[in-house]
Amino acid sequence: MARKKREVIRNPSNIREEMWNLPNVLTLGRILIIPVVVWLMVLDTPETALFAALLFSAAAATDFFDGYIARRRGLVTLWGQFLDPLADKLIVMACTVTAVGLGHLPVWLVVLLLSREIGISALRGMAAAEGMKIAVIQTGKWKTATQLVGLIAVLIGYPYQVDYLLFEAVIDFVVMGKTLMMISVTLSLYSGGQYLISFIEAIGEKQEYEPPPPRRFGRKKSTR
Repeated sequence: MARKKREVIRNPSNIREEMWNLPNVLTLGRILIIPVVVWLMVLDTPETALFAALLFSAAAATDFFDGYIARRRGLVTLWGQFLDPLADKLIVMACTVTAVGLGHLPVWLVVLLLSREIGISALRGMAAAEGMKIAVIQTGKWKTATQLVGLIAVLIGYPYQVDYLLFEAVIDFVVMGKTLMMISVTLSLYSGGQYLISFIEAIGEKQEYEPPPPRRFGRKKSTR
């Protein structure tokens, strides 16, 4: 005889406590830092642009550490699963839209990038509603890496003279950032297509193995 599964009832007080564990505090800090980064970008001086890039880099580092700490210490929570991807999308959206206003990124690039992120979030939500999980694709990881480095370069925002000991060169970080962001958008569209194909295949497999609805037997009663 199969044992009946026990339903886990979460205590509301525990949910409030989970909100303030270390990984979630790091994630909240990543969200709270967004207005500061945008303000430094809008001031648009070499000094404030460099500070904005440093803060964005620190936020990217917390994105790694909050997940690592949560998994290592068993602190994975519902709050964290909701806030972590939200914080990533908010800071990227804020920085890219501000960069458009400053003339550092073209509008079409940011529209494609944000449309892809919204579409993948919708796919993941639909998959979760159907009890499925879409695995992370390697191309998506490369997209994230080039996007982060590209955004940091865009945030630096000014050409800098770099001394290579034997010779000196001027690096235009805006041009470098645009190039990396274009590569990121290409990877975004490709990985987005892969996610869509994976979702369609997962739906097909679920329908194939899902048992058909029970048939009703017996003669239909006459209405006469």
